[in-house]
Amino acid sequence: MYTLCKHPEYLQPLRDELLQSGGVHLNHQNNDLPLLDSFLKETGRLNPTFHGFRFASQGGDNAKSESRFSHPSWRFPFWGSVKQACPARFYVADMSKMIIAHFIMNYDFKLARDNVPISFAWGPLRIPHPRMAFHVRKREDTKHHEP
Repeated sequence: MYTLCKHPEYLQPLRDELLQSGGVHLNHQNNDLPLLDSFLKETGRLNPTFHGFRFASQGGDNAKSESRFSHPSWRFPFWGSVKQACPARFYVADMSKMIIAHFIMNYDFKLARDNVPISFAWGPLRIPHPRMAFHVRKREDTKHHEP
């Protein structure tokens, strides 16, 4: 949500994709969401340059995933190594997609304070910043969506 607040230009393309695809469903391949898949994967990168659709081909309505959020790789070790990747990564990826899709489709949100960083370092750990807060309100321009 923090990244969506910092880059609101991605909200409408993600909402359009979710509307066209019928949303995210558990135990479904969810292969028809290349923009959401790419956005989540890019959010997990630790690089300060952000391009939310980096991992999707930009074919307009025919965008395709070039590298899925749940796929491990040597260049993107979010799920562990290629040979020993997290066995729950597909479930976690689908749950992440379902949660963010619900927020994208049903709520408008923004950061309460723009100048609060996403996290801080505490020893070797990165901890969510305790002053980070969101303003959230139910969207009025749409009927109830359950993506």
